Amino acid sequence: MSNEKHFYLGANTPDGFFSYYDSIVSQQEARKIYCIKGGPGTGKSSFMRKIAEKILSLGYDVEFIHCSSDDDSLDGIFVKRLKIAFLDGTAPHIVDPKNPGAVDKIINLGEFWDEEKMTGEKRGIIDTNREIGETFSRAYKYLAAAKAFYDDINVINEKSYDRYERNLYVEKIVKDEFSHLCICPVVGNERKLFASAITPSGLKFRPQTLFDGYRVKILKGFTGNVLNEISDAATKRGMDTEKFYCVMEPSKKCEHLLIPHLKLAFCTDNEFHNYSDGEIYEFSKKSLYQDELEYDMQMYKNLINKAVETLSGAKKLHDDLEKFYIPNMNFKKIMSLCEKTIKQILEMV
Repeated sequence: MSNEKHFYLGANTPDGFFSYYDSIVSQQEARKIYCIKGGPGTGKSSFMRKIAEKILSLGYDVEFIHCSSDDDSLDGIFVKRLKIAFLDGTAPHIVDPKNPGAVDKIINLGEFWDEEKMTGEKRGIIDTNREIGETFSRAYKYLAAAKAFYDDINVINEKSYDRYERNLYVEKIVKDEFSHLCICPVVGNERKLFASAITPSGLKFRPQTLFDGYRVKILKGFTGNVLNEISDAATKRGMDTEKFYCVMEPSKKCEHLLIPHLKLAFCTDNEFHNYSDGEIYEFSKKSLYQDELEYDMQMYKNLINKAVETLSGAKKLHDDLEKFYIPNMNFKKIMSLCEKTIKQILEMV
């Protein structure tokens, strides 16, 4: 039976759009990476979804990479067993071939639009794109403001955080889970991803698809850098890890961790991303600054909600932009190319 895994490679963050697209699969490991080009509404997501459905029906597991700017849309799919990836190669996550022919192949859906009619829509397309850019910029300002309160929450939590308890927890995990493994001369790989995203339809998180089949340890409260330390201990023993980062600290804070070799997962549980099916460990301590903490949290939530509202406005503008493209596309030819691509993939199996 095939399984689906749903996550993100790009996120809306206080620093703007942040991408881990290079983390989907390395050039050395990949058999083929398809970079799909084309404008909004040209069928990139539908193209990938149709291929994913066919591959799932054949019993292969598929990773679905959702778009943080439109959760119902796909930015990519990856079939680990076949080592084949499809990625939306357009802005803001521009993907260009690194080793054309040998690994990468471009699929240009722009070949199937009526260019003469598209030229006639020039003013509308330019103006709408400008509005979209301005709206995203505003949303990122709200996220940057939210980050100030997020940082203060961390400062407050640090004051009641027991580092001794954290060190004991990490030591126990290493002893219980890794003691049968030696330090390796070859270090395991860290795959960097996002499990959740701030999207136009709110905060999204699909833990059941990530943790299915894993022994899950649920961490509550302020965890510090516990998961980074556990990941380091695993990779030193030659094991690969999948690290799912926090959108507020996209290059630093690991929120969830998978160690596939051990079928072991760690999940940070809080009101923004909940999960309850596992062994719970509570890190939190009563803060001496509870009033300040509650104020910061309320302001943080208000600004996150405002960012979501603004992203929703950007999504509506993007839908308007698609209306310039959809009537001028030859979707029959695109579906024909999709069927041809599926046939090529099946020949690799």
